[in-house]
Amino acid sequence: MSQILEEATALYPALESPLINAHHADVARPWSGLAEVIVEVQPNPGLGPVTLEVSFENNPTVFAKEIADPGISQVRLRLHTHLLPDGPVVMVLTAKQDKFIWDAGLSFQVNNSSSLGLAVRESLQRRGTPVVFDGPCDSQYYDYKDAAVVPWFDRTDALEYLKTLAVEENLTQQEVGRLKDFLERGFIVMEDFIDKDLLQQVGLELEDAIAKKVHGAEWGSSKRIEPLHTVYPGIRKLWKYEPIYRVLSLIFRSTPRACQTLTYFFGSQQDAHQDTVHLTPFPAGYMCGVWVAIDDVRPDSGELEVYVGSHRLPRVYMKDAGCPKVDGDWTQLGKLVVPRWREMANQHGFERILYRPKAGSVLIWHENLMHGGTVRKDPSLSRRSIVSHVFADGCICFYDSTGLLGHMDPVDPA
Repeated sequence: MSQILEEATALYPALESPLINAHHADVARPWSGLAEVIVEVQPNPGLGPVTLEVSFENNPTVFAKEIADPGISQVRLRLHTHLLPDGPVVMVLTAKQDKFIWDAGLSFQVNNSSSLGLAVRESLQRRGTPVVFDGPCDSQYYDYKDAAVVPWFDRTDALEYLKTLAVEENLTQQEVGRLKDFLERGFIVMEDFIDKDLLQQVGLELEDAIAKKVHGAEWGSSKRIEPLHTVYPGIRKLWKYEPIYRVLSLIFRSTPRACQTLTYFFGSQQDAHQDTVHLTPFPAGYMCGVWVAIDDVRPDSGELEVYVGSHRLPRVYMKDAGCPKVDGDWTQLGKLVVPRWREMANQHGFERILYRPKAGSVLIWHENLMHGGTVRKDPSLSRRSIVSHVFADGCICFYDSTGLLGHMDPVDPA
């Protein structure tokens, strides 16, 4: 997934370029949303600090950083590709040290041409969001109050829009009912939704994962296992299951793009939480969780709990809670963010449902819905399930809790 830039052309060939290499995402596919380029710089001895500048063809510098460390410094550049033109783009990296200048170019393709992508571009322009930055990904860069990018299901006229959508998409009465549940309750339950042959295949794959301890899978543990869809074809098919994507496309009004899979053999026992801070979309709302029951869920097994209507609660971002980004230690998030979730859930008196579906049932929930895993009162009871998180094509995807870029899998070719 990385490629080394050709050595920068030096105007003074007696000196080596301080630009050593740059690792970047797979340029075989167009870039969209947030992208990352990692640049390594090593100053020539005795010439002082290097100034690293970033520009794009025939445009002024959009980023500059001084590097004084005599060793190799790694600069992690994040790009808001929405602010670049769709099509071929050349990113110019310039190193200036003393009176010397070196340049190197990185070519790639950009595609944020969906209707959502175009709306996001305009919002970023209004906000004055930088094209390039080198710190953590953070909600501060985005105008979450921008009414122009609020998804239809979070608007006050959502029920009226649903009537229009029903006509435009020729929706069945069942589909309309599901979308109305999403609006009012914050989640959709679809029973007996997964093809039984696929469900059986996934069950056998999970047995194999336990037998071989794939990715650390261990019977009896509440540990979540990632990412089994890269190992097993049945789980990968479930990850991008077309009937689920049909529902998500009606919610997003954009093409769904999967993020990851989390596989549970037993209940997670995770505190009630919003996904917003962990899998963060801009605009808000353009991410959904998908929970597929592989077995019938039994009482006392550590059932999933959902708080009906809690998707209308305020979203909690790291900056709002005064919480630093997580760098391996989740203590501060546990002290500053989790209590806020708990207080909001208790304060508003939401109906709390213990979710006990039959095998093959699917739960889709709004990005901001409060949910969690209850205590495993009977540790012997398994609760096999596969969870995925799916973003809308055209949105920005990041992880506010850690400051890292999010992942959106490419859209499968037709």
